[in-house]
Amino acid sequence: MNFRAVFVVFRKELKDTLRDKRSFFISVIFPVILFPLIFSVLDMNIQKANSRIKHDIKIGLIENRETFIKDFLNSQGKFILVEEDNLKEKLISGEIYAYIKSDLKNGKRNIKITYDNSRQHSLTAASMLSEIFNALEKTAKEKQPEETPAFTVIQSGVYETGTGNSMLILSTLLPFLMFVFAALSPVALASDTGAGEKERYTLEPLLANPVSKAEILSGKYLCLIVMGLTGTAAFASGIIISTVLTPDIFGFEKLDIYINPSSALLLFTAAVFLTMLFSSAELLLSLAARSPKEAQVLFLPLMMITMTAGYSTSVIDPLNIEPFYRNIPLLNISILIKEFSLNIVSISSSLRTLMWTFFYIAVFLLLSKFLISRETIVKRE
Repeated sequence: MNFRAVFVVFRKELKDTLRDKRSFFISVIFPVILFPLIFSVLDMNIQKANSRIKHDIKIGLIENRETFIKDFLNSQGKFILVEEDNLKEKLISGEIYAYIKSDLKNGKRNIKITYDNSRQHSLTAASMLSEIFNALEKTAKEKQPEETPAFTVIQSGVYETGTGNSMLILSTLLPFLMFVFAALSPVALASDTGAGEKERYTLEPLLANPVSKAEILSGKYLCLIVMGLTGTAAFASGIIISTVLTPDIFGFEKLDIYINPSSALLLFTAAVFLTMLFSSAELLLSLAARSPKEAQVLFLPLMMITMTAGYSTSVIDPLNIEPFYRNIPLLNISILIKEFSLNIVSISSSLRTLMWTFFYIAVFLLLSKFLISRETIVKRE
């Protein structure tokens, strides 16, 4: 092998890459700026979420014939006690993080902490309560070893162990996976349908046909949606088969995945709109690119933002978030997918997210229509 020839070719390719300032910026400079910004925002969200677990924690309480636990929790200064009926329903709906049932029988205090084992914040609150009660028992025994009743602290999930673990894993991974599948599936076709036709010089004859630009654009867009949904279904099938063949992949003996039929239908609907959104964005980028290679470079920031939006909901509790999150592009869809995976359906939040999604799809398609209507669309230089 002639290493001198190899070096000459390498130098030529490197010069071509560095000569394209846009490609260099997107490939090198953009990630350096984007990821610190994204992780700073994520860190702010995590700190904000953790502060809610440390202060003003809503806890349900059932205490028979005494107020010992109530007085103790009030003395901590960080709990808001809810002494009402239907505490299980309030726990599942997210109004409280956990609830406690305490009684004193035969000189023994039994404390049962019930939590939502499908939500990380509820798990954290239950662990915090257990630590507090264990520390209380230890302190009481040191001060009054003969008079302190024995403590029994039990944690109980509102769902069966397999179901709770499955819901927790599903709500964490599903938004990320759906985003990646919906974004990656149309990429190859999107790169070819715009920039690829420019490179092959087939776009100009296509535009010369006696059909409107909107009809051409609609046909291309519809094809992207169909192939995107097909690819998403293929990815999802592969994941499902993998979990069936290796059910202990996440460290649990059994995963009992259950989604309500209505939630499953809503998840499919979310996948359709997510694919429509990414297809419209990728079609626009492909029409703006001069070649398939440049299109792939332009897709890179979209992929980065996509993965971040899908991952960011892992630190967000959908039942306790600020309303403005519903207006942030991509993040609002990610939150909606997490809610559906937990069998939580909010009509108002779903409609708001749907409206924003349609708005961005319309913007991307209008910009694509503008590009394809210009004469310069057939020029590669």
